[in-house]
Amino acid sequence: MEGTKLRNIVLYYLLYAIKELGINLPLLFRRITETAAKDIEYISKEFYGGKMSVTDLSQAAKDWCNMLKQEKLVEDISIEFKDNEIDMGVSGCSYLDVAIKAKSRGEKGCPVCLIALAASVAATAVSGISFNAVEYSTNIDEKKCLLKIFYTKS
Repeated sequence: MEGTKLRNIVLYYLLYAIKELGINLPLLFRRITETAAKDIEYISKEFYGGKMSVTDLSQAAKDWCNMLKQEKLVEDISIEFKDNEIDMGVSGCSYLDVAIKAKSRGEKGCPVCLIALAASVAATAVSGISFNAVEYSTNIDEKKCLLKIFYTKS
């Protein structure tokens, strides 16, 4: 993947600058989720030929996981559903350079996990589901991330 590392380092600096400006990254995460979920028809057409599920949370999450693998953003994803929570294990994330750079500066990992962002968009795009919060951790040595997407049903 030519240019991936440079893209990731530039992305890290962009997110770091946003944070340094005093913008709350979890609030930004929530706003991006809401904005992208409103544009789900475009995403569905662009990546699924207009056939992405927006009525079944389990199917929507599987669709998004398949898209992330197809687009080579991750090598593999495991997914588990709990009450108002989606747990994901991600291997081979193409944004790992962002986490490595952040950890070199004493941060816990990526300033904003873009894979968790994609998962929260998938959940929010489903009728009756609202994104609530996300937690994530990165094990750089194993090249794995653990994500928890919290949501509410209306």
